[in-house]
Amino acid sequence: MTDLKASTAPAAGTLSGTDRIIGAQGSDDVHFLLSAIAAFAAEQAVNRQTFAPASSGTVNIANSNAKTIIAYLNFSGSISGLTVNFPTLPTDGQKLAIRWRDAASAITLASLSGSILGGYSSAGANAHTAWEYHEATNLWWRGD
Repeated sequence: MTDLKASTAPAAGTLSGTDRIIGAQGSDDVHFLLSAIAAFAAEQAVNRQTFAPASSGTVNIANSNAKTIIAYLNFSGSISGLTVNFPTLPTDGQKLAIRWRDAASAITLASLSGSILGGYSSAGANAHTAWEYHEATNLWWRGD
């Protein structure tokens, strides 16, 4: 185990799970540093979910604490009648991106967590679209 002072920045990727950081002014420095690192990591977090839907199928995008969720709809050949259910417990400012491998028609977007602005009824091959959840208005705002 290596003791590191909080005021000494180690080279990137050199810390291991057994290293300790010792604050120059006491343990409050360490707690502040670790809290800042955790907050930064949460802001950068991406949750990737992959689905293989079929015609008349349903995709349920799982809840996540990540700032961004990317749903990959990985199917081959055109499909029709797909329902995509948004996460039921989104966080304020959370982004949801949907990537379509192939064409889809008669798409229904559904959400129990708020209304979806800017619906999406069909998608071409390799299409993508995105929404951001705004808690104050309880809306998913489209922003491709």
